[in-house]
Amino acid sequence: MAAETVSDLIKNFRDDEKDAVEPYFWSDSQLVRFFNQALTAFAEKTRIVIDDSSDITAVDFSAGQALLDLAPQIIDVIEAVALINGRPEKLDIMPPGSVSRAQSSTGMRPRMVVLSETANTMRLHPVPSIAGQVLLTVVRRPLKELAKTDRIADVPAHNRHALLLGIKHYAYRVADAELFDPAKAVNFGDEFDRECQSIYEAALLRRAGASRATRFRWLS
Repeated sequence: MAAETVSDLIKNFRDDEKDAVEPYFWSDSQLVRFFNQALTAFAEKTRIVIDDSSDITAVDFSAGQALLDLAPQIIDVIEAVALINGRPEKLDIMPPGSVSRAQSSTGMRPRMVVLSETANTMRLHPVPSIAGQVLLTVVRRPLKELAKTDRIADVPAHNRHALLLGIKHYAYRVADAELFDPAKAVNFGDEFDRECQSIYEAALLRRAGASRATRFRWLS
């Protein structure tokens, strides 16, 4: 059965690494910390945590405001919609440097957003002359660190085995003469990277297939 909570993954870790009897080699607090490190790395490597409903996906802007700050959890922006006076309008997403500030003009509604290199800001173009909101669909990191009893909601059940590899990688890097094992840390890190790459590639194929199916339905 797939792990549902952080506690489940910790139990699986202790079973695998022969650390199921107290006193433990690794404390629960250490393993929770390693889990959160693994979860963040998983989100960055696989890019499968897609969000269009949390608070970080709605960004308010005022009249004359072009530059908007994005939450640090955001890795990339997939879709952006301007909502002005209750009317939504999809925005073109432009790569960094594609529209210069010198090209900026002012219009009632923006038509595009230009992302920064680090995805921590975006610039509206044209500069809006009235206030509104940008609604985003994003790839993101975890919204917060999870506690031991928390459910692992961001990661599908069939992908959570990768998190266990990540925990093992960080566990064997711990600065403790009794626990530090660089060979195991490297091996588990390599396995973690391979699993994340496989999950990333599978997600790309699914999205490409969905895009082709959508175009086919539209044309038929």
